[in-house]
Amino acid sequence: MGMKEGLGDDPFADDTAESTSESSATNSVKADTGGQSANTDVEQADTRSDVNPTDTASESTGSRTLPYIYKRDAVKDGRSQRPVFLRDYNEDRIPELTDAVEDDLGESVPKTDVLEAALETAIENPEMVAATLRTDRYGYDWE
Repeated sequence: MGMKEGLGDDPFADDTAESTSESSATNSVKADTGGQSANTDVEQADTRSDVNPTDTASESTGSRTLPYIYKRDAVKDGRSQRPVFLRDYNEDRIPELTDAVEDDLGESVPKTDVLEAALETAIENPEMVAATLRTDRYGYDWE
């Protein structure tokens, strides 16, 4: 899958047209969950707050901050573009991942959010990354 003509070096340019307005019902559901899993343990929250304190609850007041989806004006706000080199095998599966995530959440999700969340999931689960690197697709620990 190649890049769209006229998009330059930005493979996620289709996300800039993303509307930030959503139904109030959807907003109230997201606000209730705070965009985080209910089973996040305290130790993990402490680690995450060291990385980006705006993404987690304030420990001193017990109040929650507004999730990123509501603080931004556009999907790329507060993000840096990084070059990521992908084989066709993985690039071709990004739409499938996005569709599956949207089906699970029951709403539209920009590809940029899906990819960053996938990377964050990998960062928080290095054993899953190591297991994938051990497969024949990558060949680490291959004998």
